[in-house]
Amino acid sequence: ARSLMYDPDIIFFDEPTTNLDPITVRLIETTMIKLAESGKTVILSTHNLRQARQFGTKIFFIKSGEIIQQGTADDVFTKPVLVDIAEYSFAENFFYGIIEVSAGQTYLLKNNLKISVVAEPADNRVTGILRPEDIFVSKSPFESSARNCFKGTVKKIVSLGTVYMLSVDVTGTNFETVITKQSLE
Repeated sequence: ARSLMYDPDIIFFDEPTTNLDPITVRLIETTMIKLAESGKTVILSTHNLRQARQFGTKIFFIKSGEIIQQGTADDVFTKPVLVDIAEYSFAENFFYGIIEVSAGQTYLLKNNLKISVVAEPADNRVTGILRPEDIFVSKSPFESSARNCFKGTVKKIVSLGTVYMLSVDVTGTNFETVITKQSLE
């Protein structure tokens, strides 16, 4: 508040909503939006990736003082250049395995699972990343253009408020996915 009294052109917010109640968080977020809309440059340092996604027009992911990826929120959070970034951005499904090319198709092999992927052949172990929101769940098979369709067993359901997190076992490999309350019902 003291900084804003001077009407600066550039405002730095360093984790401004950490440990605050939801009403105060909304007040601070609304203030940041109004400042940006008025033409001010707003720089937000945060561990809150929901805020980074929602408010960031340009994201800089910093680790140990170094910028390791920058771009739009979509670029950084959907195409992370390092596993660290994917882990930090709520990607829940990491598959460590090897790449195999068979009959013109590329697969990531993990335990008893063969996952069709778009990847370059690799001589060593690789990490596949699949975001929970990119997984569809159905009680019965359906026509789909999806690259992979697996049969699994729901092992756990956790309410996250507006959505539910499902843990699904597919031949010994765990998949985390999210569904709406309506889909759960």
